[in-house]
Amino acid sequence: MHHPAFNRFTKAYLADILSPFGTVSPDQLVPRNSRFYTIPSNTGYQTEILQEILPSHVLVSPEVHGEAELVDMLFEPQSPPMLSESPFLNRLVRNPCILEIHRNPLGDDDVLEGVKKIFLWLRELQKAAEAQKNATESELETPSHSPVNELEDELDNESETEWNDEFDDESDDERKSALDEADEPYLWIFAPSVTSLKLEHFGASPVPNLESGVYALPSLYNTYIVAINELPVTAATRWARLLGRGQVQQQAIAELRNQHTPEIAPSSSLCSQDIALRHLKTWYEQLLTGNGEKESPKLMNLFSEMFGQPEP
Repeated sequence: MHHPAFNRFTKAYLADILSPFGTVSPDQLVPRNSRFYTIPSNTGYQTEILQEILPSHVLVSPEVHGEAELVDMLFEPQSPPMLSESPFLNRLVRNPCILEIHRNPLGDDDVLEGVKKIFLWLRELQKAAEAQKNATESELETPSHSPVNELEDELDNESETEWNDEFDDESDDERKSALDEADEPYLWIFAPSVTSLKLEHFGASPVPNLESGVYALPSLYNTYIVAINELPVTAATRWARLLGRGQVQQQAIAELRNQHTPEIAPSSSLCSQDIALRHLKTWYEQLLTGNGEKESPKLMNLFSEMFGQPEP
């Protein structure tokens, strides 16, 4: 069953609480700049070249972005990164990442689809880093070319590059070396629960020095899985437990209602009661409009106690 109101809640809520740490973009395409371009682009990749040969603004429809996949949320950290008192959150905001939030227990397809998206983005960034490295070396060896000629050369060599990629025998570590560690993207999958059998199936293991409930797939996949029901019940994990389900989520909501303690990171909006309550109220109001989407009676009763019945 789809949960559009919950999806809207998670995207708006995460955009607010993560904004002090970087840029949060919901419903983004990856790769972000392959074959087709948007000017001005989010990353600025090849903007100068395209501005010389194309009109000042070129909008690209997702329908013609053949290789692209739509991701729930894409996060890009600010530089230098801002830190909180939560090791879990610090690890998340350290690198660019894709955030996929699931309302139901994690399935095989959820993980496979997410890994496909992070591979597309990782490969795009690797190619951009390699192209930048080659361009820098070329500038040192030969006279500079015009941006138009550079783009023509790139398009002429594109198919040859893709063919060679299929037979490239570089190791995974060698491929990643083209990227700085801080630029390497990761996938974070949040699910209300994950079975131990599922974690074993994907080779996931607990992450040392992070809260319980955070698992990492083998390093090749650049992927973390968060089993929200396994997170410790602390103020530092409340922001993530609000994304859970059942008793776990209801307890996190009750903490917001009942507790009046200072926030973990007073300098940021992380776990701010006002922000969380505002987005929870909006979610509740959307659920009351109907459209066939339902949540548990216990959750709806808790919302009713907190926010009352909306005026007709």
